[in-house]
Amino acid sequence: MNWVTNGAPENFWLSGFFFTLSFFTGVKQNYSRFNKLPIDSLDFDFEVIPDDSDAYDTSKKPESGCYIYGLFLEGCRFDQD
Repeated sequence: MNWVTNGAPENFWLSGFFFTLSFFTGVKQNYSRFNKLPIDSLDFDFEVIPDDSDAYDTSKKPESGCYIYGLFLEGCRFDQD
């Protein structure tokens, strides 16, 4: 009910969604409608933001896309530098 009265939050707890694919589809639909692009031409790009980063203000919504947290990676590695 909070989303109805106050709008969508600034960032989303991804682990809280039962069916995350529908959430990502909704993000793609919003982006494709706003930019008048076919949804089939879009793909996702994820960027890891360090907890101590001042480069991003996650208390405000991004211009496009969304901020998520609670994404767990298993069986992989990455270099944040």
